[in-house]
Amino acid sequence: MKKISLMAPVVVALLAAPVFAGTATNNLTVQTTVVANCTVSAATLNFGNYDPLVTHAATDLAASQALTIKCTKGTAATSIDLNNGGNFSGGTRRMAIGGGGSFLNYELYKEAAHTNIWTTGATNGVVPAASTSKDSALTFSGGTALTVFGLVPQNQDVTTGSYSDTVSITINF
Repeated sequence: MKKISLMAPVVVALLAAPVFAGTATNNLTVQTTVVANCTVSAATLNFGNYDPLVTHAATDLAASQALTIKCTKGTAATSIDLNNGGNFSGGTRRMAIGGGGSFLNYELYKEAAHTNIWTTGATNGVVPAASTSKDSALTFSGGTALTVFGLVPQNQDVTTGSYSDTVSITINF
């Protein structure tokens, strides 16, 4: 008959367990701050071809371009401003040909009716709703995307060539 000793497991357990003189505990605080931030993506507002001799002798040339603005969830942009561009003169935005010298007037508006010029300053900026997700673009009046509407006035006496300007977009939040 085999004899089973119950002492062997107890001795092994006592030898394997660490011996402590005492214990102390505390808490580790973990934190971060989520910062408010916004980004803007803008493609080229391309008016296409301007024909001052026939097509645009009596008709303005219009174009529009959507902007995509994303902000940290809960961030509210207070205004989105467009500056006057690099060729502004005499109260008019202008595109320049090559190194300058020849200019083509244009304007940027907040709506397709071309009545409210888009400028800078808290009273002139477009105000969107607060962001509901970092992955969703901000929406504006009526839940639409933000669109810039451009207009090149008719009947300008200009030199042939490619005209351009650079307008800075500022998001205040």
